[in-house]
Amino acid sequence: MVLQGFYNTVEGWSYAPVDSSKKGNYAHQMNSKKLVLCFVYEVIKLSKPVLIDFSATWCGPCRMQKPILEQVEKEFKDQVDFKIIDVDQNRDLARRYGIQAVPTLVIEKDGKVLKRFTGVTSADVLSSELRKAL
Repeated sequence: MVLQGFYNTVEGWSYAPVDSSKKGNYAHQMNSKKLVLCFVYEVIKLSKPVLIDFSATWCGPCRMQKPILEQVEKEFKDQVDFKIIDVDQNRDLARRYGIQAVPTLVIEKDGKVLKRFTGVTSADVLSSELRKAL
């Protein structure tokens, strides 16, 4: 079994081979099942809604979605937690959420999926759904 690293970056959760040279990040060696459990626990323990962005670096629509998410994140600053998941580096997590296309955005609160969007989603739609989740 290959051990992977899971660490929280400024932009969100990242999952990659362990690289202890990354300053400001923490890394834990764990197998992929523990990674999924760790992420799920992290999301569930938050008392505020979480918007999870499942995307990929090669995905054109994902690049279009990024500035929209940045705009929404500014609007909801401390009210909503934003996580970015690269599906190519986080296959088990993408599988756990049933991701079949990117970008897919999931709004979750208290461990329950409230809303799911596939494809580029407007800031107005995201803002409206996040207000409902608060």
